Amino acid sequence: QDSAFWIDLDPGMRDYWITGLPDIMRAINAGRNQMGTMQFSWCDDTFLVPGKGIDIWRHEQPPIRYTVPIYKLPKRGIVGDVVWGIVDGWRRPRPEYWLSKKLYSPVQIAQSPLTIPAPGQPITIKVANWNQFANLKEYRCRWRIGDAGGEAVADVAPMSKGILSIKSKYTPSPTDVLNLEFRNDRGDLIDAYKLPFRPHQIPLLPNSGKPALIREQSGYLDNANAVRLFGRSVELAYDRTSGGLLRALCDREQVLNSGPTLHILKSDAPTERYPTGLYGTRGMLEDTDPAHGVTVWRQGEVTYHTEGAQAILNWNGSYGSDFTGGYEIRMDDAGDIEIAYNFTYHGPGMTVREIGLEFDLPLDFDHLHWDRAAEYSCYPEDHIGRPIGDAVAHPKVAQTIPPGSRPYDLDDHAWGCNDFRSAKRGIYTAALTNVLGQGIMVYGGGAQTIRATVGVHDISLLVLDYYGGSGTTYWGGYHYGPGREVKTGEILQGVIKLRMLKGNGASARDKDPGGRSRTTSG
Repeated sequence: QDSAFWIDLDPGMRDYWITGLPDIMRAINAGRNQMGTMQFSWCDDTFLVPGKGIDIWRHEQPPIRYTVPIYKLPKRGIVGDVVWGIVDGWRRPRPEYWLSKKLYSPVQIAQSPLTIPAPGQPITIKVANWNQFANLKEYRCRWRIGDAGGEAVADVAPMSKGILSIKSKYTPSPTDVLNLEFRNDRGDLIDAYKLPFRPHQIPLLPNSGKPALIREQSGYLDNANAVRLFGRSVELAYDRTSGGLLRALCDREQVLNSGPTLHILKSDAPTERYPTGLYGTRGMLEDTDPAHGVTVWRQGEVTYHTEGAQAILNWNGSYGSDFTGGYEIRMDDAGDIEIAYNFTYHGPGMTVREIGLEFDLPLDFDHLHWDRAAEYSCYPEDHIGRPIGDAVAHPKVAQTIPPGSRPYDLDDHAWGCNDFRSAKRGIYTAALTNVLGQGIMVYGGGAQTIRATVGVHDISLLVLDYYGGSGTTYWGGYHYGPGREVKTGEILQGVIKLRMLKGNGASARDKDPGGRSRTTSG
């Protein structure tokens, strides 16, 4: 019932929406008996009414605050139903618009790599026709690969499978991508694909071949006792007493303010920082004021040693009585870091939406770049779910009402614009940097999720081993995921891989006003 708040917290839910639906559509099309499908709703049922306040009719649900900067005009109130349209009141497409187009598309092509043909032979693509009555030959297929292009036709009968054959003098290489656009006789886009000729190469965390050095350093005026991992122009230093991060330096630039911190997002407490209780504190040592009911990190045994090409720091302890365990931090001398976490949960059973680690970066590290395993190969360049993209926390785009030509992804928010703060699932890599390219890069292997949020003093970067929708009950969970149950005695564990980035001295925002590359749609 509170899925609207989750979308405010994380617009990436609008991209997550697609995850369970293709299987349903495939089952419907494979069956002989159908009752039909519907989608609710196409457009927001919301109105600007003079002399009214801000009143969404479903009063049993939390207020939907993100509608105000989109709709609010002087001397007019906002009244109506929940804003769940795949286009908003200004007829701007939301992420679900493109996902719906792909979901119901009559042109069905697998997202797997194509086979490189022998010289002189056509490129062949297996295609299924989900039309009930129309042959796919009614659509013109515009294709492009390398410097070659043209048109082709797929003669595939309704509700059957066939072959699209593309004849070209250009011989594809493994690095090429075949671009396809299917249009009807009016020129309307029916579907589009960007098909590679090899699987996506999964980037691996580099290793310099030499371990970081390990040193202890005491004598701090505040009684800190540092355990330092350092190498060529890089350093990680933690306080042995508190467990908090003292510094994370790359080429003398601070790239982390704090972390790692265990992160759990409960389905019934979206504004609660758990298990540590409060936002804005440093490192693993949290606010100890009992009046706030805060769970504190209690430092336990600390050990360190060198193994192969990595220095290894074992940091053990507990978060109150709920979690016991710790972290293993590995680093080479170039700033390539692996952080393994392993915690046993001792509290009562709970349903959660996210499990992973949190890192806090300086506020000027507000440029996000990602490369991820998306559901589809082709997206509009302003879609928050596109496979490869760039976003800045607060884009230099006018936030006018009505929005005019401003796309959904550039609607701004105190926590970052829709594009920046939306979860990016299945990342191969994701980097959070300043304008000079200094920062950190996450290597997710195509399996982890990242989510960035602008705070008062830091930018929070969550690296998640579990991300599962809103974790709400039927009406929210049906569309946005039921969440994951964590049981008493369960062990939560994972490995986060990071690289500290020196940067290149060039501005990372030499792009369009939204900070977006013009080649991010595939």
